[in-house]
Amino acid sequence: MIGPNQYLAILACLAFIPHLIMEVRGVKALEWVRASLAGHVTLFACSWAGLVSLVFLYLMQQREPLTPASAGDIVGICAMGGIIAGMMCWFTISRPYLKRLERWFEKTGDEA
Repeated sequence: MIGPNQYLAILACLAFIPHLIMEVRGVKALEWVRASLAGHVTLFACSWAGLVSLVFLYLMQQREPLTPASAGDIVGICAMGGIIAGMMCWFTISRPYLKRLERWFEKTGDEA
């Protein structure tokens, strides 16, 4: 079992950077990601699988030789963690934020 260390904590924080960029209005490339659950899940699955799995692969390779099956398991588990993080972020942060933003635009009469 891999114990927690500062590198994993840093990478977990870096995996949320795409979400912060996504929430900035005006980033047209992430419009679909910002407005949908599927977009959140895709973004988080890719960022977690891309960042966190590299660290786990490196740490597991130091302990024992990696096989393609064990490397695939690690990447799959990291992607599942990203999917769960994307769903949690959508339901706890983004959806309430977007609803509040819509109410604010309706109240002020501005366009999004």
